[in-house]
Amino acid sequence: MTQSISTTFVTGGASGIGAAIVRAHAARGDNVAFTYWSSEARPRPSSQSWVSA
Repeated sequence: MTQSISTTFVTGGASGIGAAIVRAHAARGDNVAFTYWSSEARPRPSSQSWVSA
């Protein structure tokens, strides 16, 4: 069975449910882009890379 790779765009993907969605899609190997609102709460680097080589 071949897994299809999709591209996902998540608004508010830096925290909460949005971040969980970003991580879930990245774990599947999908292409993921996300945004966040520019404020004091900025995305923190993950111990796991979200970008595949």
